[in-house]
Amino acid sequence: MHQILFLSLLWILMATPAWAVTYWASPSGSDANACSAVDGTSDPGVYRTLNGARSCMVAGDTLVLKAGTYTSPVGCLPANSTLRAAVGEAAIIRPNTSTGQCSPGNAAVVVNEISGVTILGDRYDASQAGALTLDLTNWPNGNGTGVSYYGTVTSGAIRGIEIMEWGRGTDLLRNAIYVNAATISNIQITHNYIHDGGSSGADQEHGLYIRGPNFVVEYNHFEDVSAYCIHAYNGSSNTNDGLIVRYNWFNRCGAYGFLLGSGDNMVGHDNIVSNSGDGADPAKVYGCWNVAFGSPNGVNIYNNTCYNNKGRRYRVGTGSTNVVARNNIYYLRHASGALDESSGGFTESHTLVASSDPFQNAVGNNFSLAGAGGASDGVDDGTTTPYRSCIGTCDLGALESPTFASCSVEDGDATRVRVLFNTVGGAMQGSVAGDWAAVVAGAGATETAVTPVGTTRADITLSASVTNGQTVTIAYTRGTLTDTSNRGNSLHAFVRSFTAQSCANNVGAAPAVIYIQIASGWYEFYGDEAAGAIVLGCGGDGTSPAQSRN
Repeated sequence: MHQILFLSLLWILMATPAWAVTYWASPSGSDANACSAVDGTSDPGVYRTLNGARSCMVAGDTLVLKAGTYTSPVGCLPANSTLRAAVGEAAIIRPNTSTGQCSPGNAAVVVNEISGVTILGDRYDASQAGALTLDLTNWPNGNGTGVSYYGTVTSGAIRGIEIMEWGRGTDLLRNAIYVNAATISNIQITHNYIHDGGSSGADQEHGLYIRGPNFVVEYNHFEDVSAYCIHAYNGSSNTNDGLIVRYNWFNRCGAYGFLLGSGDNMVGHDNIVSNSGDGADPAKVYGCWNVAFGSPNGVNIYNNTCYNNKGRRYRVGTGSTNVVARNNIYYLRHASGALDESSGGFTESHTLVASSDPFQNAVGNNFSLAGAGGASDGVDDGTTTPYRSCIGTCDLGALESPTFASCSVEDGDATRVRVLFNTVGGAMQGSVAGDWAAVVAGAGATETAVTPVGTTRADITLSASVTNGQTVTIAYTRGTLTDTSNRGNSLHAFVRSFTAQSCANNVGAAPAVIYIQIASGWYEFYGDEAAGAIVLGCGGDGTSPAQSRN
Protein backbone atom coordinates (compact mmCIF):
# COMPACT_ATOMS: atom_id res chain seq x y z
CA MET A 1 0.00 0.00 0.00
CA HIS A 2 2.76 2.47 0.91
CA GLN A 3 4.46 1.76 -2.40
CA ILE A 4 1.24 2.47 -4.31
CA LEU A 5 0.74 5.76 -2.47
CA PHE A 6 4.34 6.77 -3.13
CA LEU A 7 4.07 6.00 -6.85
CA SER A 8 0.78 7.90 -7.07
CA LEU A 9 2.30 10.96 -5.40
CA LEU A 10 5.33 10.76 -7.69
CA TRP A 11 3.06 10.64 -10.75
CA ILE A 12 1.16 13.73 -9.56
CA LEU A 13 4.37 15.65 -8.98
CA MET A 14 5.70 14.69 -12.41
CA ALA A 15 2.43 15.73 -14.09
CA THR A 16 2.35 19.16 -12.37
CA PRO A 17 4.22 21.93 -14.26
CA ALA A 18 6.91 23.92 -12.51
CA TRP A 19 5.79 27.11 -10.82
CA ALA A 20 5.76 30.10 -13.16
CA VAL A 21 8.51 32.60 -12.37
CA THR A 22 8.59 36.40 -12.75
CA TYR A 23 11.89 37.86 -13.97
CA TRP A 24 12.82 41.54 -13.79
CA ALA A 25 14.82 43.63 -16.27
CA SER A 26 16.16 47.17 -16.23
CA PRO A 27 18.06 49.34 -18.75
CA SER A 28 20.85 49.42 -16.12
CA GLY A 29 20.59 45.71 -15.34
CA SER A 30 23.55 43.35 -15.46
CA ASP A 31 23.60 39.80 -16.79
CA ALA A 32 26.23 39.06 -14.14
CA ASN A 33 23.18 38.68 -11.89
CA ALA A 34 21.93 35.11 -11.91
CA CYS A 35 18.39 34.39 -13.09
CA SER A 36 17.53 33.32 -9.55
CA ALA A 37 18.61 36.74 -8.26
CA VAL A 38 16.17 38.67 -10.46
CA ASP A 39 13.01 36.62 -9.94
CA GLY A 40 10.15 37.32 -7.60
CA THR A 41 6.53 38.39 -7.56
CA SER A 42 7.73 41.69 -6.07
CA ASP A 43 10.64 43.88 -7.14
CA PRO A 44 13.88 42.05 -6.21
CA GLY A 45 15.97 45.25 -6.40
CA VAL A 46 18.52 43.70 -8.80
CA TYR A 47 17.96 43.14 -12.51
CA ARG A 48 19.27 41.67 -15.71
CA THR A 49 19.17 43.30 -19.15
CA LEU A 50 16.06 42.86 -21.25
CA ASN A 51 17.53 40.03 -23.34
CA GLY A 52 19.31 38.57 -20.34
CA ALA A 53 16.08 38.34 -18.37
CA ARG A 54 14.21 36.97 -21.40
CA SER A 55 16.80 34.21 -21.76
CA CYS A 56 15.88 33.04 -18.24
CA MET A 57 12.26 32.46 -19.21
CA VAL A 58 10.48 29.22 -19.95
CA ALA A 59 6.81 28.60 -20.75
CA GLY A 60 4.44 30.34 -18.36
CA ASP A 61 6.94 32.90 -17.02
CA THR A 62 6.56 36.69 -16.83
CA LEU A 63 9.06 39.37 -17.84
CA VAL A 64 8.67 42.70 -16.00
CA LEU A 65 10.41 45.80 -17.34
CA LYS A 66 11.48 48.55 -14.97
CA ALA A 67 11.17 52.18 -16.05
CA GLY A 68 13.47 53.48 -18.75
CA THR A 69 14.38 52.98 -22.41
CA TYR A 70 15.52 49.63 -23.80
CA THR A 71 17.56 49.74 -27.00
CA SER A 72 17.33 46.10 -28.07
CA PRO A 73 14.28 44.16 -29.27
CA VAL A 74 12.59 41.65 -27.01
CA GLY A 75 12.81 38.84 -29.54
CA CYS A 76 10.81 35.62 -29.11
CA LEU A 77 8.78 35.00 -25.98
CA PRO A 78 7.98 31.47 -24.74
CA ALA A 79 4.48 29.97 -24.69
CA ASN A 80 1.93 31.24 -22.16
CA SER A 81 4.27 34.00 -21.04
CA THR A 82 3.59 37.64 -20.20
CA LEU A 83 5.55 40.79 -21.03
CA ARG A 84 4.63 43.89 -19.02
CA ALA A 85 5.99 47.08 -17.48
CA ALA A 86 6.31 47.37 -13.72
CA VAL A 87 3.15 48.76 -12.13
CA GLY A 88 3.30 52.55 -11.89
CA GLU A 89 6.35 52.79 -14.17
CA ALA A 90 6.89 53.53 -17.88
CA ALA A 91 9.04 51.26 -20.02
CA ILE A 92 9.94 52.14 -23.62
CA ILE A 93 11.33 49.55 -26.01
CA ARG A 94 13.13 51.62 -28.67
CA PRO A 95 15.52 49.26 -30.49
CA ASN A 96 18.44 50.72 -32.42
CA THR A 97 19.54 47.29 -33.63
CA SER A 98 17.98 44.09 -34.87
CA THR A 99 20.51 42.08 -32.82
CA GLY A 100 18.76 40.05 -30.19
CA GLN A 101 15.61 39.47 -32.17
CA CYS A 102 14.70 35.97 -33.25
CA SER A 103 13.95 34.86 -36.77
CA PRO A 104 11.77 35.66 -38.63
CA GLY A 105 12.22 39.20 -37.62
CA ASN A 106 12.22 42.94 -38.05
CA ALA A 107 9.92 43.26 -35.03
CA ALA A 108 10.36 44.48 -31.48
CA VAL A 109 8.42 41.45 -30.21
CA VAL A 110 8.07 38.12 -32.08
CA VAL A 111 5.52 35.39 -31.38
CA ASN A 112 6.64 32.39 -33.41
CA GLU A 113 4.94 28.97 -33.30
CA ILE A 114 3.81 29.38 -29.69
CA SER A 115 0.49 30.32 -28.08
CA GLY A 116 -0.77 32.11 -25.01
CA VAL A 117 1.59 35.13 -25.04
CA THR A 118 0.19 38.28 -23.40
CA ILE A 119 1.73 41.74 -23.89
CA LEU A 120 0.25 44.02 -21.24
CA GLY A 121 0.23 47.75 -20.47
CA ASP A 122 -1.58 50.12 -18.15
CA ARG A 123 -4.12 51.30 -20.70
CA TYR A 124 -5.83 47.98 -20.09
CA ASP A 125 -5.33 47.64 -16.32
CA ALA A 126 -3.03 49.94 -14.36
CA SER A 127 -3.24 47.65 -11.35
CA GLN A 128 -1.53 44.88 -13.30
CA ALA A 129 1.01 46.73 -15.43
CA GLY A 130 2.74 50.03 -16.07
CA ALA A 131 2.97 51.95 -19.34
CA LEU A 132 4.60 49.93 -22.12
CA THR A 133 5.60 51.53 -25.43
CA LEU A 134 7.07 49.91 -28.56
CA ASP A 135 8.81 52.77 -30.39
CA LEU A 136 10.38 51.83 -33.75
CA THR A 137 11.91 55.27 -34.39
CA ASN A 138 15.51 54.02 -34.33
CA TRP A 139 15.04 50.65 -36.03
CA PRO A 140 17.72 50.15 -38.76
CA ASN A 141 16.56 51.62 -42.08
CA GLY A 142 13.19 52.42 -40.55
CA ASN A 143 11.79 48.99 -41.45
CA GLY A 144 10.61 47.92 -38.02
CA THR A 145 7.37 46.24 -36.95
CA GLY A 146 5.91 46.38 -33.44
CA VAL A 147 4.68 42.80 -32.90
CA SER A 148 4.85 39.97 -35.47
CA TYR A 149 3.04 36.62 -35.34
CA TYR A 150 4.32 33.64 -37.34
CA GLY A 151 3.55 29.94 -37.76
CA THR A 152 0.78 28.26 -35.77
CA VAL A 153 -0.53 30.34 -32.87
CA THR A 154 -3.89 29.49 -31.31
CA SER A 155 -4.26 32.19 -28.64
CA GLY A 156 -2.71 35.40 -27.32
CA ALA A 157 -3.36 39.02 -26.44
CA ILE A 158 -1.97 42.54 -26.86
CA ARG A 159 -3.63 44.72 -24.25
CA GLY A 160 -3.14 48.32 -23.25
CA ILE A 161 0.19 49.20 -24.88
CA GLU A 162 1.42 51.94 -27.22
CA ILE A 163 3.00 51.26 -30.63
CA MET A 164 4.51 54.00 -32.79
CA GLU A 165 6.88 54.84 -35.67
CA TRP A 166 6.74 51.50 -37.49
CA GLY A 167 7.29 51.08 -41.24
CA ARG A 168 9.12 54.34 -41.93
CA GLY A 169 11.56 52.73 -44.38
CA THR A 170 11.14 51.37 -47.92
CA ASP A 171 10.14 47.80 -47.08
CA LEU A 172 6.45 47.04 -47.46
CA LEU A 173 4.17 45.33 -44.94
CA ARG A 174 5.91 46.76 -41.89
CA ASN A 175 2.94 47.18 -39.59
CA ALA A 176 2.34 48.06 -35.97
CA ILE A 177 1.00 44.50 -35.56
CA TYR A 178 1.57 41.93 -38.30
CA VAL A 179 -0.16 38.55 -38.55
CA ASN A 180 1.67 36.46 -41.12
CA ALA A 181 -0.47 33.33 -41.61
CA ALA A 182 -3.98 31.92 -41.52
CA THR A 183 -2.79 29.44 -38.89
CA ILE A 184 -2.83 32.27 -36.33
CA SER A 185 -6.14 32.57 -34.49
CA ASN A 186 -7.96 33.75 -31.37
CA ILE A 187 -5.85 36.84 -30.70
CA GLN A 188 -7.33 39.68 -28.62
CA ILE A 189 -6.09 43.18 -29.45
CA THR A 190 -7.64 45.62 -27.03
CA HIS A 191 -7.18 49.06 -25.39
CA ASN A 192 -4.03 49.92 -27.35
CA TYR A 193 -2.85 53.29 -28.70
CA ILE A 194 -1.40 52.74 -32.18
CA HIS A 195 -0.22 55.89 -33.87
CA ASP A 196 2.26 57.69 -36.15
CA GLY A 197 3.44 54.92 -38.43
CA GLY A 198 4.00 54.02 -42.07
CA SER A 199 5.46 55.69 -45.12
CA SER A 200 3.85 58.51 -47.01
CA GLY A 201 2.54 57.46 -50.41
CA ALA A 202 2.36 53.72 -49.70
CA ASP A 203 -0.74 51.82 -48.62
CA GLN A 204 0.90 48.71 -47.14
CA GLU A 205 2.11 49.93 -43.76
CA HIS A 206 -1.04 49.35 -41.76
CA GLY A 207 -1.85 49.70 -38.12
CA LEU A 208 -3.00 46.07 -37.90
CA TYR A 209 -2.68 43.42 -40.61
CA ILE A 210 -4.77 40.26 -40.05
CA ARG A 211 -4.67 36.93 -41.85
CA GLY A 212 -6.33 34.55 -39.37
CA PRO A 213 -9.71 33.67 -37.83
CA ASN A 214 -11.47 34.71 -34.64
CA PHE A 215 -9.59 37.91 -33.84
CA VAL A 216 -11.24 40.42 -31.49
CA VAL A 217 -10.12 44.03 -31.98
CA GLU A 218 -11.79 46.41 -29.52
CA TYR A 219 -11.38 49.65 -27.56
CA ASN A 220 -8.26 50.71 -29.49
CA HIS A 221 -7.25 54.18 -30.61
CA PHE A 222 -5.57 54.29 -34.04
CA GLU A 223 -4.23 57.64 -35.23
CA ASP A 224 -1.99 58.97 -38.02
CA VAL A 225 -1.55 55.63 -39.78
CA SER A 226 -0.29 55.96 -43.36
CA ALA A 227 -2.50 53.20 -44.80
CA TYR A 228 -5.44 51.19 -43.41
CA CYS A 229 -5.83 51.34 -39.67
CA ILE A 230 -7.07 47.73 -39.85
CA HIS A 231 -6.39 45.59 -42.93
CA ALA A 232 -7.92 42.09 -42.72
CA TYR A 233 -6.90 40.46 -45.97
CA ASN A 234 -5.59 37.21 -47.39
CA GLY A 235 -6.25 37.53 -51.10
CA SER A 236 -8.88 35.15 -52.44
CA SER A 237 -8.71 32.83 -49.40
CA ASN A 238 -11.39 33.34 -46.77
CA THR A 239 -9.28 32.98 -43.64
CA ASN A 240 -10.50 35.84 -41.44
CA ASP A 241 -13.71 34.15 -40.33
CA GLY A 242 -15.31 35.43 -37.13
CA LEU A 243 -13.36 38.71 -36.99
CA ILE A 244 -14.89 41.26 -34.59
CA VAL A 245 -13.92 44.95 -34.84
CA ARG A 246 -15.78 47.09 -32.31
CA TYR A 247 -15.59 50.17 -30.07
CA ASN A 248 -12.46 51.51 -31.77
CA TRP A 249 -11.59 55.05 -32.78
CA PHE A 250 -9.80 55.34 -36.14
CA ASN A 251 -8.52 58.87 -36.70
CA ARG A 252 -6.49 60.06 -39.69
CA CYS A 253 -6.02 56.68 -41.37
CA GLY A 254 -4.42 57.13 -44.79
CA ALA A 255 -6.79 54.67 -46.46
CA TYR A 256 -10.09 53.22 -45.14
CA GLY A 257 -10.56 53.10 -41.41
CA PHE A 258 -11.07 49.34 -41.50
CA LEU A 259 -11.16 46.60 -44.12
CA LEU A 260 -13.06 43.40 -43.38
CA GLY A 261 -11.84 41.11 -46.14
CA SER A 262 -11.23 37.47 -46.95
CA GLY A 263 -13.61 36.04 -44.35
CA ASP A 264 -17.10 34.97 -43.34
CA ASN A 265 -19.26 36.09 -40.42
CA MET A 266 -17.22 39.22 -39.71
CA VAL A 267 -18.58 42.18 -37.73
CA GLY A 268 -17.66 45.86 -37.58
CA HIS A 269 -19.82 47.77 -35.11
CA ASP A 270 -19.76 50.84 -32.87
CA ASN A 271 -16.56 52.27 -34.35
CA ILE A 272 -15.69 55.89 -35.12
CA VAL A 273 -13.76 56.63 -38.33
CA SER A 274 -12.73 60.26 -38.67
CA ASN A 275 -10.57 62.48 -40.89
CA SER A 276 -9.33 59.53 -42.97
CA GLY A 277 -8.59 58.75 -46.63
CA ASP A 278 -6.04 61.50 -47.33
CA GLY A 279 -2.83 59.46 -47.41
CA ALA A 280 -1.68 56.13 -48.77
CA ASP A 281 -1.83 55.87 -52.56
CA PRO A 282 -3.09 59.20 -54.00
CA ALA A 283 -4.32 57.40 -57.12
CA LYS A 284 -6.87 55.40 -55.09
CA VAL A 285 -10.19 56.39 -53.56
CA TYR A 286 -10.76 55.44 -49.92
CA GLY A 287 -13.40 56.16 -47.32
CA CYS A 288 -14.85 54.94 -44.02
CA TRP A 289 -15.05 51.13 -44.31
CA ASN A 290 -14.46 48.41 -46.88
CA VAL A 291 -15.75 44.84 -47.24
CA ALA A 292 -13.87 43.19 -50.09
CA PHE A 293 -11.44 40.52 -51.35
CA GLY A 294 -12.03 36.83 -51.36
CA SER A 295 -15.77 36.20 -51.04
CA PRO A 296 -16.88 37.82 -47.78
CA ASN A 297 -20.17 36.35 -46.58
CA GLY A 298 -22.39 37.18 -43.65
CA VAL A 299 -20.77 40.51 -42.73
CA ASN A 300 -22.55 43.01 -40.46
CA ILE A 301 -21.60 46.71 -40.40
CA TYR A 302 -23.68 48.31 -37.63
CA ASN A 303 -23.73 51.64 -35.79
CA ASN A 304 -20.52 53.19 -37.06
CA THR A 305 -19.88 56.93 -37.12
CA CYS A 306 -18.03 58.18 -40.22
CA TYR A 307 -16.92 61.80 -40.11
CA ASN A 308 -14.92 63.87 -42.60
CA ASN A 309 -13.47 60.93 -44.55
CA LYS A 310 -12.22 61.74 -48.05
CA GLY A 311 -13.61 59.75 -50.95
CA ARG A 312 -16.57 57.41 -50.60
CA ARG A 313 -18.69 56.39 -47.66
CA TYR A 314 -17.86 52.71 -48.11
CA ARG A 315 -17.05 49.96 -50.56
CA VAL A 316 -18.62 46.50 -50.84
CA GLY A 317 -16.46 44.50 -53.21
CA THR A 318 -17.12 41.96 -55.93
CA GLY A 319 -18.12 38.53 -54.66
CA SER A 320 -19.46 39.79 -51.34
CA THR A 321 -22.71 38.17 -50.16
CA ASN A 322 -25.10 38.73 -47.26
CA VAL A 323 -23.47 42.00 -46.24
CA VAL A 324 -25.74 44.17 -44.09
CA ALA A 325 -25.08 47.82 -43.13
CA ARG A 326 -27.44 49.37 -40.62
CA ASN A 327 -27.64 52.37 -38.26
CA ASN A 328 -24.52 54.09 -39.67
CA ILE A 329 -23.92 57.87 -39.90
CA TYR A 330 -21.88 59.65 -42.59
CA TYR A 331 -21.05 63.35 -42.58
CA LEU A 332 -18.61 65.45 -44.67
CA ARG A 333 -16.29 64.87 -47.65
CA HIS A 334 -17.71 61.61 -49.04
CA ALA A 335 -18.01 63.19 -52.48
CA SER A 336 -17.59 59.87 -54.31
CA GLY A 337 -20.72 58.45 -52.72
CA ALA A 338 -20.74 54.71 -52.06
CA LEU A 339 -19.47 51.80 -54.12
CA ASP A 340 -21.41 48.53 -54.21
CA GLU A 341 -19.83 45.96 -56.51
CA SER A 342 -21.57 42.97 -54.92
CA SER A 343 -24.29 42.44 -57.55
CA GLY A 344 -27.09 42.13 -55.03
CA GLY A 345 -25.14 40.79 -52.06
CA PHE A 346 -25.54 43.97 -49.99
CA THR A 347 -28.44 45.58 -48.13
CA GLU A 348 -28.46 48.91 -46.28
CA SER A 349 -31.06 50.48 -43.99
CA HIS A 350 -31.49 53.12 -41.29
CA THR A 351 -28.60 55.17 -42.62
CA LEU A 352 -28.07 58.88 -42.08
CA VAL A 353 -26.10 60.69 -44.78
CA ALA A 354 -26.16 64.02 -42.98
CA SER A 355 -26.32 67.30 -44.84
CA SER A 356 -25.75 69.28 -41.64
CA ASP A 357 -23.59 68.57 -38.61
CA PRO A 358 -25.37 66.04 -36.33
CA PHE A 359 -22.69 65.97 -33.63
CA GLN A 360 -22.13 67.91 -30.43
CA ASN A 361 -18.58 68.95 -31.35
CA ALA A 362 -16.91 66.74 -33.94
CA VAL A 363 -14.00 69.17 -34.41
CA GLY A 364 -13.27 68.65 -30.72
CA ASN A 365 -13.68 64.86 -31.14
CA ASN A 366 -17.06 64.77 -29.42
CA PHE A 367 -19.20 62.60 -31.71
CA SER A 368 -22.22 62.35 -29.42
CA LEU A 369 -25.41 63.26 -31.20
CA ALA A 370 -26.55 66.80 -30.64
CA GLY A 371 -30.29 66.91 -31.07
CA ALA A 372 -33.35 65.58 -29.36
CA GLY A 373 -34.34 63.11 -32.05
CA GLY A 374 -35.43 62.66 -35.61
CA ALA A 375 -33.70 62.00 -38.90
CA SER A 376 -31.76 65.26 -38.70
CA ASP A 377 -29.51 63.99 -35.93
CA GLY A 378 -29.94 60.21 -35.77
CA VAL A 379 -31.04 60.08 -32.12
CA ASP A 380 -33.44 57.13 -31.65
CA ASP A 381 -33.75 56.88 -35.40
CA GLY A 382 -32.08 53.50 -35.85
CA THR A 383 -33.46 50.01 -35.59
CA THR A 384 -32.64 47.26 -33.13
CA THR A 385 -29.21 45.68 -33.15
CA PRO A 386 -27.76 42.50 -31.63
CA TYR A 387 -24.77 44.50 -30.44
CA ARG A 388 -26.44 47.07 -28.20
CA SER A 389 -29.17 47.23 -25.55
CA CYS A 390 -31.58 50.08 -26.16
CA ILE A 391 -34.85 51.25 -24.69
CA GLY A 392 -37.04 51.47 -27.75
CA THR A 393 -35.09 51.93 -30.97
CA CYS A 394 -31.36 52.61 -31.00
CA ASP A 395 -29.53 55.74 -32.01
CA LEU A 396 -27.66 55.84 -35.27
CA GLY A 397 -23.88 55.86 -35.16
CA ALA A 398 -21.31 54.64 -32.65
CA LEU A 399 -22.42 56.58 -29.61
CA GLU A 400 -25.70 55.57 -28.08
CA SER A 401 -26.76 58.74 -26.31
CA PRO A 402 -28.50 58.08 -23.01
CA THR A 403 -30.33 61.15 -21.79
CA PHE A 404 -30.89 62.53 -18.32
CA ALA A 405 -33.97 61.20 -16.51
CA SER A 406 -33.73 62.29 -12.86
CA CYS A 407 -31.37 62.84 -9.94
CA SER A 408 -31.56 62.68 -6.18
CA VAL A 409 -29.62 62.67 -2.92
CA GLU A 410 -30.84 59.92 -0.63
CA ASP A 411 -31.04 59.72 3.15
CA GLY A 412 -28.13 57.71 4.51
CA ASP A 413 -26.08 58.42 1.38
CA ALA A 414 -25.78 62.20 1.58
CA THR A 415 -22.38 62.54 -0.09
CA ARG A 416 -23.56 61.18 -3.44
CA VAL A 417 -25.83 62.47 -6.17
CA ARG A 418 -27.60 59.60 -7.92
CA VAL A 419 -28.22 60.29 -11.61
CA LEU A 420 -30.58 58.10 -13.63
CA PHE A 421 -30.72 57.82 -17.43
CA ASN A 422 -33.47 56.71 -19.76
CA THR A 423 -31.35 54.41 -21.96
CA VAL A 424 -29.50 51.23 -21.10
CA GLY A 425 -25.81 51.19 -21.92
CA GLY A 426 -23.30 51.45 -19.08
CA ALA A 427 -23.85 55.16 -19.26
CA MET A 428 -20.89 56.53 -17.34
CA GLN A 429 -17.96 54.36 -18.40
CA GLY A 430 -15.15 56.76 -19.27
CA SER A 431 -16.61 59.70 -17.34
CA VAL A 432 -14.41 61.51 -14.81
CA ALA A 433 -15.32 63.79 -11.92
CA GLY A 434 -14.27 66.90 -13.82
CA ASP A 435 -17.07 66.33 -16.35
CA TRP A 436 -19.67 67.07 -13.67
CA ALA A 437 -20.81 70.26 -11.95
CA ALA A 438 -22.84 69.99 -8.76
CA VAL A 439 -24.26 73.04 -6.99
CA VAL A 440 -25.44 72.66 -3.38
CA ALA A 441 -27.31 75.51 -1.67
CA GLY A 442 -26.21 77.88 -4.42
CA ALA A 443 -22.49 77.10 -4.12
CA GLY A 444 -20.36 74.93 -6.36
CA ALA A 445 -19.52 71.56 -4.82
CA THR A 446 -16.39 69.48 -5.37
CA GLU A 447 -16.89 66.19 -7.22
CA THR A 448 -14.38 63.50 -6.27
CA ALA A 449 -15.48 60.35 -8.12
CA VAL A 450 -17.93 58.88 -10.61
CA THR A 451 -19.23 55.35 -10.02
CA PRO A 452 -21.36 53.54 -12.64
CA VAL A 453 -24.14 51.52 -10.97
CA GLY A 454 -25.74 48.99 -13.28
CA THR A 455 -26.56 50.24 -16.76
CA THR A 456 -28.78 53.29 -16.14
CA ARG A 457 -27.30 55.03 -13.10
CA ALA A 458 -24.19 56.91 -12.07
CA ASP A 459 -23.28 58.06 -8.55
CA ILE A 460 -21.38 61.34 -8.27
CA THR A 461 -19.45 61.53 -5.00
CA LEU A 462 -19.13 64.97 -3.37
CA SER A 463 -16.47 66.09 -0.92
CA ALA A 464 -19.09 67.18 1.63
CA SER A 465 -22.49 65.87 2.66
CA VAL A 466 -25.75 67.41 1.56
CA THR A 467 -28.01 68.38 4.48
CA ASN A 468 -31.76 68.49 4.81
CA GLY A 469 -33.43 71.32 2.89
CA GLN A 470 -30.49 72.29 0.68
CA THR A 471 -31.11 72.74 -3.04
CA VAL A 472 -29.06 70.49 -5.34
CA THR A 473 -28.46 70.67 -9.08
CA ILE A 474 -26.22 68.61 -11.35
CA ALA A 475 -24.90 69.30 -14.87
CA TYR A 476 -22.73 67.24 -17.19
CA THR A 477 -20.35 68.12 -20.02
CA ARG A 478 -19.13 65.14 -21.97
CA GLY A 479 -15.34 64.93 -22.28
CA THR A 480 -13.48 64.47 -25.56
CA LEU A 481 -11.94 61.28 -26.93
CA THR A 482 -8.34 62.45 -26.60
CA ASP A 483 -5.94 59.60 -26.43
CA THR A 484 -3.98 58.79 -23.32
CA SER A 485 -6.72 58.52 -20.72
CA ASN A 486 -8.38 55.99 -23.03
CA ARG A 487 -11.71 57.78 -22.81
CA GLY A 488 -12.92 55.59 -25.68
CA ASN A 489 -13.35 52.58 -23.39
CA SER A 490 -17.11 52.69 -23.92
CA LEU A 491 -17.57 54.75 -27.04
CA HIS A 492 -21.10 53.40 -27.41
CA ALA A 493 -22.27 54.60 -24.00
CA PHE A 494 -21.50 58.27 -23.44
CA VAL A 495 -24.33 60.45 -22.19
CA ARG A 496 -25.17 63.62 -24.04
CA SER A 497 -24.21 66.76 -22.16
CA PHE A 498 -26.97 68.43 -20.18
CA THR A 499 -27.36 71.71 -18.34
CA ALA A 500 -28.09 72.05 -14.61
CA GLN A 501 -30.98 69.85 -13.49
CA SER A 502 -32.71 70.02 -10.12
CA CYS A 503 -32.31 66.98 -7.89
CA ALA A 504 -34.64 65.71 -5.17
CA ASN A 505 -33.14 66.12 -1.71
CA ASN A 506 -34.35 63.19 0.35
CA VAL A 507 -31.93 63.66 3.21
CA GLY A 508 -33.90 63.57 6.47
CA ALA A 509 -33.67 66.17 9.21
CA ALA A 510 -31.12 65.43 11.92
CA PRO A 511 -32.85 63.83 14.93
CA ALA A 512 -33.36 65.96 17.99
CA VAL A 513 -30.94 65.22 20.82
CA ILE A 514 -32.02 65.61 24.45
CA TYR A 515 -29.47 65.30 27.26
CA ILE A 516 -30.80 63.99 30.58
CA GLN A 517 -28.70 63.50 33.68
CA ILE A 518 -29.40 60.31 35.59
CA ALA A 519 -27.47 59.13 38.63
CA SER A 520 -24.80 57.28 36.68
CA GLY A 521 -24.14 60.02 34.15
CA TRP A 522 -25.49 61.87 31.10
CA TYR A 523 -27.64 60.06 28.55
CA GLU A 524 -28.61 61.09 25.00
CA PHE A 525 -32.16 60.61 23.72
CA TYR A 526 -32.58 60.74 19.89
CA GLY A 527 -36.11 61.36 18.78
CA ASP A 528 -37.24 59.60 15.61
CA GLU A 529 -40.79 60.74 15.11
CA ALA A 530 -41.24 58.89 11.83
CA ALA A 531 -40.50 55.57 13.50
CA GLY A 532 -42.18 56.50 16.76
CA ALA A 533 -39.11 55.48 18.70
CA ILE A 534 -36.76 56.87 21.30
CA VAL A 535 -33.14 55.74 21.07
CA LEU A 536 -31.15 55.72 24.29
CA GLY A 537 -27.47 56.54 23.78
CA CYS A 538 -24.34 55.72 25.80
CA GLY A 539 -23.84 56.70 29.42
CA GLY A 540 -21.33 59.23 30.58
CA ASP A 541 -18.72 56.53 31.05
CA GLY A 542 -19.05 55.59 27.36
CA THR A 543 -19.68 51.93 28.16
CA SER A 544 -23.45 51.58 28.34
CA PRO A 545 -24.98 49.95 25.24
CA ALA A 546 -27.51 51.90 23.20
CA GLN A 547 -31.11 50.85 23.62
CA SER A 548 -34.26 51.43 21.61
CA ARG A 549 -37.67 51.79 23.18
CA ASN A 550 -41.04 52.39 21.47
